[in-house]
Amino acid sequence: MKIGLCAGPERAAEAVAMGFDYLELNASALAAMDDAAYNKVGEQLEKAGIPCLGTNCFYPGGIQLTEDDPEQLRDYVARVFRRVAGLGGKFTVFGSGGARRIPENITMAEGREKLYRVAVMMAEEAERYGIRIALEPLNFRETNVILTEEEGAKLVRRINNPSFRLLLDVFHYSFELLPMEEIARYQDLLIHFHIASPWKRMEPLPRDGYEDDYQRFFSVLREMGYNGGVSLEGGSGEADSLRKSCQYLHQLAQG
Repeated sequence: MKIGLCAGPERAAEAVAMGFDYLELNASALAAMDDAAYNKVGEQLEKAGIPCLGTNCFYPGGIQLTEDDPEQLRDYVARVFRRVAGLGGKFTVFGSGGARRIPENITMAEGREKLYRVAVMMAEEAERYGIRIALEPLNFRETNVILTEEEGAKLVRRINNPSFRLLLDVFHYSFELLPMEEIARYQDLLIHFHIASPWKRMEPLPRDGYEDDYQRFFSVLREMGYNGGVSLEGGSGEADSLRKSCQYLHQLAQG
């Protein structure tokens, strides 16, 4: 398994020094850049010697997926995929809780149907660029739809496109109050993982009170035969703490 850091390209060299294997960048930030700024990102990664395995934060604030026509969003979606692919990225995480939140002026059923149509369009564009989408179930504090792995899995299976898959985030999963072993139920759908401490969303560290959760999580991943990326998302952002967390996560991944 590879251990990555969710951070901007300005931390590329620092991430290498801390021991991370890759960066997971911000997709909406990449999409908003002019060509010169985007080209600089590639230069920063190359100079530091660290790849961009993928991205998160797909949609920026201001986009409401249940109100916008999927075809009106297609150009933006294609731009994201072009830029992710241009950096060598293999996936992009679709969390974007604010963008996918279902507003009060429509029913939940109507909102889910609108999100489904957007997701189908995203999957079509992902296929064109050789990118895979990792749908991220969030917790109830961040959105009001796709709050569990089961709900996310149902959408993924309905779309039935290998470019549209599932992510599990340890922090969000803690809100489900389910054992880590349940993760294996979605083995055929999961393509990526995020990690932070349950409930607190801090960088995992030895003796932080969640050691059993981390050990069980990585044990399940090893039993699944997973050898992809696990990205640290959250925490203090302090280099020393991130370095210690990176070392700890590598140890856990090795078993």
